Amino acid sequence: MDGMQGPRDWLDVVQKNSSPPIIKKGVKIAIIGKGTGGIIAALYFSKWAPPFFPQGCTIEVYYDPDISAVHVGEGSQLSLPNVLWTLQNMTIKEAGETFNASHKVGIQYNNWGNKGDYFHSFPGNNTAMHFSAKDFQEYWEKELAKQGVKFIPKKVKKHSDIDADFIMDARGAPKLPHKDYESFEYSLCNSALVAQCPTEYPLYNYTIAEAMPNGWIFGIPLQNRISYGYIFNKEISDKSIIEEELKEFINKKDLTHKPFNHIQFQSYHRKLNWPTWRTAYIGNASYFCEPLEATAIELQCNISDKTLGIWTWYQHDNRKSMTQRNEANQWYYKWCKEAECIIMMHYCAYNKNYDTKFWTEARLRASACLTNNNDFQQMCREAFHYDRSMVQHLGLTKEQFETQQARNFGGGWNLDSFRQNIAGLGL
Repeated sequence: MDGMQGPRDWLDVVQKNSSPPIIKKGVKIAIIGKGTGGIIAALYFSKWAPPFFPQGCTIEVYYDPDISAVHVGEGSQLSLPNVLWTLQNMTIKEAGETFNASHKVGIQYNNWGNKGDYFHSFPGNNTAMHFSAKDFQEYWEKELAKQGVKFIPKKVKKHSDIDADFIMDARGAPKLPHKDYESFEYSLCNSALVAQCPTEYPLYNYTIAEAMPNGWIFGIPLQNRISYGYIFNKEISDKSIIEEELKEFINKKDLTHKPFNHIQFQSYHRKLNWPTWRTAYIGNASYFCEPLEATAIELQCNISDKTLGIWTWYQHDNRKSMTQRNEANQWYYKWCKEAECIIMMHYCAYNKNYDTKFWTEARLRASACLTNNNDFQQMCREAFHYDRSMVQHLGLTKEQFETQQARNFGGGWNLDSFRQNIAGLGL
């Protein structure tokens, strides 16, 4: 899968090399929150956890009945459709019929950088998906309940409020500042103005990302609507100006729109995503950044996968579990910093269309971000020599080339993504 290890790699290792389970009683896994992150975790755990707990494994999802789940994050990278296929035998066609999903073959960038428009495609003509977060959450809540997952309406203030052996916290965004969280140092955007425009079919099979004078607009096409969102900085640009620009943008496409929704956000990540052997965090409780490149859903799939590896190893080898947890925390922190780099990279090139306060500040921050990340610079250098059509380029064997092609950077990028965006942005 793009941006994550194969979904069963760690399972194969544990099954081949582990001794019989240490725990001789059934275990209980609690997920706190039933937003997209909580649902993805429940999909993973309900399928793959029970085989490692032969005395029984109960999956419980706790949610606050007085608070609605947040319906944000409606674009994926490659992992989500592969996860749904592996876990539930679901095709994208079926996803379209059940939670309004549509194909996503890449991202169309308009007005970015020095060279105008360009397209960032997925490798090998693979496809990701767009989906309705609300429909996704509601559909899988019903299906998982049929499969034995318990959904419990209960407000959980702290982990000790519930009886569980393992806890995945998906309670949503924290109140910042917070001692367990760190803000992204270079991120500039902190607001979104979102409009839902009804349609009769998906207008595109890709995501739109169009640079604007005061930020950029995303377009996510579903089966019966397209969502447009203007991402900006509320300290730099007045909301009334953003509203006028978004209205004009939509009017040019001959679409009607429902009332705008103004969302304010902060960009952050946890310092330790696995603070103890039995707890992990996912969704907005773990990470949030502006939606360029759909990093959030990709990270949620990664976290679910790594968490299962840590928890199942704990039953067999405590030292191995501790090592995996330490490595996972290091991987997570590095992944988040690198995800910030691939987002800020898009602001680095001079935008010939806009000489505004937003773009001036964005370029300064982007330059500082990329200069201070040596791994990012190395990936850029390697991307200049990368050619997916030449198996023995630079004297590589086929196996070495395939390893290089699959090499992943934080945010879900590999060398091919770097190559496409460096060329597209004119860097």
